[in-house]
Order: sequence, then structure tokens, then C-alpha cells
Amino acid sequence: MSPLATPSSARNSVLCAMAGLILLCIDPLLMFGPWSQWLAPLGFDDPDQAARSFTFYGHFILGLPSLMVGYFLLSPLFVRVFEKILAPLVAAMFGLRKTLLRQQLSTGVWRAAGTAAALMVGLAVLIVLQTQGRSMLDGWKLPTHFPDVFIRAGKLNGLTPEEYRKLAELPGIKSGELMPISITLPEFGSGFFAIAGAAFMPNATMFLGVDPDLALR
Repeated sequence: MSPLATPSSARNSVLCAMAGLILLCIDPLLMFGPWSQWLAPLGFDDPDQAARSFTFYGHFILGLPSLMVGYFLLSPLFVRVFEKILAPLVAAMFGLRKTLLRQQLSTGVWRAAGTAAALMVGLAVLIVLQTQGRSMLDGWKLPTHFPDVFIRAGKLNGLTPEEYRKLAELPGIKSGELMPISITLPEFGSGFFAIAGAAFMPNATMFLGVDPDLALR
């Protein structure tokens, strides 16, 4: 039962924790930094759009990996601190010798840190899959009522207000129950971030705009 690994010093754990804290600051800086102001001097046509694109891709490419590595570097210090605080209580609770518990934790601190980091990544993936999966499934609930008729205007920009009022007066259409629907397809634009964005996420999203009171009625 004697430990064969050479225990790492507490100084290494502190240095790793400091490096981890620096890495943990990267993602909040990407998400909440005033990037539109910082990118404006670079000559972007739309600094706000460039900032949103930079934040989006920076979060996934740099921010999330920095979070994972940062928490991994923090974990050795967490193992040491919690061992000092809780090891006597846990040892007494399970009838273990404190030296045996310490051997499994701080003596092999990087093994314990790696186990915690693997659980962290697995739990994060599980939460994302569960959240997005339930969101997709719960969103597909068909309504109980539909309009009697759908009328499509063969014009690119839809009907004008005058044409809409003329259509509302046609026989067979109930008064106050003609509801226009606005449809739009968002685009990334034509800049560098737009080209990169289209490669990862095609322009396949459609938004429908309606009068909520009339639609629910």
C-alpha cells in the first residue's frame, strides 16, 4: 500500500492555480469586452457585427478550451485544500486511516485532478446534450388551431398597407381576422467573418413575425 509516486509540492499546485486563473479570464473577456470599440480603428464597415462574430467564434475556439484547461489547472489546489479540510471527517465517517486517504488524494494529486477534470468535461457534455435535446423536442408541439386560409402574395416585398386594407374588405374574409405575416431570412453579410460563419452555420434560419394578440386569438 506504500505510494510509489513522488508527491508534487504545494508550490506547484499554487503556480498551476495562478495559470488556471489567467486562463479563466479569457472567456469572460471575449464575451463581455468592448470589442466593437476595439475593432473600430481596424476599418470594419460594421464594427458591431464584427464584434459579435469575433465574440461568437472566439468563445468556441479559444474561450471554452481555456475554461477547461483553466479549471484543470485549478483542480490540484482544490484537491489539497479540500483534503486538509474534509479528510479527517471523511476518514472518520468511513473508518479509514487518514494516511490512506491522503495517499489517494494529495500524494497522487494529478491523478485526482485528472479524474475530476474528466468528470467535468463529461458532465458539461451531458448538460449540453440534455438541454438542447429537450429544447428541440419540447419545441415541436403542434398548435390546436390553424388559420382557415393562407394567402401568399407573389411579390418580393409583400403587400403594401393599401393592398392589405383592400384585401381585408374582400367578401369571405372575416372582419378583424386578417393577419399579415412578416418573413425574413437573416444573412451573415459579405465580410470575412460572414464567409467563415457560413462555413459552420449555413443561412438556414427563418423568422416569422405576427401580431401576437391576433395570432393567439
